[in-house]
Amino acid sequence: MEKKSLLNNYTVYRDSSIIPPKLTWKRIANNAIRNYHTELWTVRVTGNPEFARFSFVHPHIRAARI
Repeated sequence: MEKKSLLNNYTVYRDSSIIPPKLTWKRIANNAIRNYHTELWTVRVTGNPEFARFSFVHPHIRAARI
């Protein structure tokens, strides 16, 4: 949970004693996971000179829709 920054959301819900509906928690978790992986990919692409051409061709990184 710390890795994906979900610990803060969990703490808020735990302290308030209100459990969110399953779909709400699923949406929060999916968004946190997507943000985590997007940040890793951005760091990898911008920090590696071999990806310079790729980042020029694909300036906006977004999740694939399969």
